[in-house]
Amino acid sequence: MTTLLLLLILGSLVAPSIAAAEKDSDAINPPTQSITYPNEVNPQYMIHCASGYLFINRIYLHPPYQITRYSDHLTINGERINLGAINLRDFVDDPEPNAQTNQATMLVSITPHRDGLINDKSPLSNADQHQRVADKLAEAIQATLRMRGITILANKQAPLFLDHSYGVYEFLEAITKSPQVAARSTTSIEPPKALTQMSEKLAWHSFFEMQPHDENLKQRAIVDLSEINNADTLGNQICTANLIAAFLGYPLTLSAMVLVVVAFGHLINNKPQLDPSLSPVEIKRIIVKSLIIIAMLSMIDLTWTLMAHTSGMMREMNPVGVSLIKNPIQLILFKIGVVSLSIGLLYSQHHRPKAQAATWWSCLTLTLLTARWLTFQSMFL
Repeated sequence: MTTLLLLLILGSLVAPSIAAAEKDSDAINPPTQSITYPNEVNPQYMIHCASGYLFINRIYLHPPYQITRYSDHLTINGERINLGAINLRDFVDDPEPNAQTNQATMLVSITPHRDGLINDKSPLSNADQHQRVADKLAEAIQATLRMRGITILANKQAPLFLDHSYGVYEFLEAITKSPQVAARSTTSIEPPKALTQMSEKLAWHSFFEMQPHDENLKQRAIVDLSEINNADTLGNQICTANLIAAFLGYPLTLSAMVLVVVAFGHLINNKPQLDPSLSPVEIKRIIVKSLIIIAMLSMIDLTWTLMAHTSGMMREMNPVGVSLIKNPIQLILFKIGVVSLSIGLLYSQHHRPKAQAATWWSCLTLTLLTARWLTFQSMFL
């Protein structure tokens, strides 16, 4: 009992000492808190992108782009962007309806300076708001650049983000024009109809008030504009081919089905080498019928080949056809020439057993080929 009492007394004396030691330790090493300091130098994350266009105050930054997000600013290829002077109202999370303008407007500074893009003051005081705005801006720039779009940042203006359905073509077209032509023609640099917001139109007009003089930019814009035009031309060709295929698909398929049935019946009723006891007139009649079927099946094969290739539904594997199918007129002339020559040779030698066998096998081959086309086309009817 005495021992227990001594232990209790000793514990009561030691406890205050331990508490005091812990208090002193906390004073020396305070507990870690989730506080973001404005002068933090360690980057939060880094983004690398090699596509798209990026402009800061009409100055073109050459790719690849390295976007680094810090706690209170961004850097793009070494150019510092603080939350200060560009209108980022759209990046603010639900501002208060009665808030002052300078509180509801987020700004990014891009004032040129020898040490980068700096800002002397920032209306933002909430570190979390800094981070959210910086994150949203970095993500918007990244998404635009990776989609080969255009990002324009300028003083006292909202950022302008353009993609391929939202003004990229018009922008590149304006960039490829010489400054003299652009200066004389205001219609050539009018914003595209897709830009409906006043802030977007303002950013567009402000950018082209003095078109940037960068030969590398112009050459790159010319190449990209040519790719867009080629893709647009190819898209129009595919669209036209699909419309033609939809119009001709059903009647052509129905005709091919009837012709395949007729061809199989004709082949079954006649052997590769005709009976010598048949009269020359009868042999000629059979050969002529086979050659007519060959000609009709060849034209159906040609039509379906052109339709499938131009609509993007197939890839030509024949090495000869690959070089010819790029020019449809050339392919048509080649096909008609080869088929006509073959039919002429087979008809001129129709009395010979080898020519009769060649005619029969040619008819069978084209019949099977047309049956394959019917199987393929039936999936799209």
